[in-house]
Amino acid sequence: MALSWRKQIDNAICSKMEAQGFKLVDFFVYMKDLSPDVDMVVQLKQGSRYSAVAFTDIYINMGVMHKELAELEAVLNMPQEPTSPPPHWWHTVEQSWLIHRNLNSLIPEWSLRLTRHCREDEIEKVTDAVVEIVVDIGLPLARRFDNTHSIIQELESPSDPQMRGQCIYFKLPLAYMLAGQLDKAQQSLMDFERKLREEDPPKHKYFKTFEKNLSVELARRKADLS
Repeated sequence: MALSWRKQIDNAICSKMEAQGFKLVDFFVYMKDLSPDVDMVVQLKQGSRYSAVAFTDIYINMGVMHKELAELEAVLNMPQEPTSPPPHWWHTVEQSWLIHRNLNSLIPEWSLRLTRHCREDEIEKVTDAVVEIVVDIGLPLARRFDNTHSIIQELESPSDPQMRGQCIYFKLPLAYMLAGQLDKAQQSLMDFERKLREEDPPKHKYFKTFEKNLSVELARRKADLS
């Protein structure tokens, strides 16, 4: 049975990403080790995938994930469910990405659209461009966030609009705690709790378990230092 045109695109991208050292870990999500502590995560997803639309745009979203921070989120019972089996169950698009970039916005002059009737050479040309963007633009950008200090700096003053919002507030106290800055972690947690109560409708109950567990863990770590 012949592959669908969308599956041909997926297969072409997968083979090219694997040639660059990336591993497919969850549907359209690829992972590459940057260091023992940090992974680069890339989502290469086709738009309008489950509709009858006869064209597709390829969206390139990049993330940088610190493994200890992701584990802390899970241990402290963040209100999110993993979607992939171990050992990659934190490599997901929305759940645990600390630094997030839509690479499409950086290359507006490149066309990443294919149609149902595209030729094989057209698929090759576009998928080559997709992987080139990931390697030439995404990889150097990801390497900027290969340690806790650089991640904290980005969370404190995010340079990408997609990083704004709740993800900053609950990840920042975790990053401070991991870096041993316990007083800053405590203040950041208090700021997070206040912002949740100010939201309409308030979402404090949604994060109640996480807030409680993080408070207990902060107190434990402070006691260990005394």
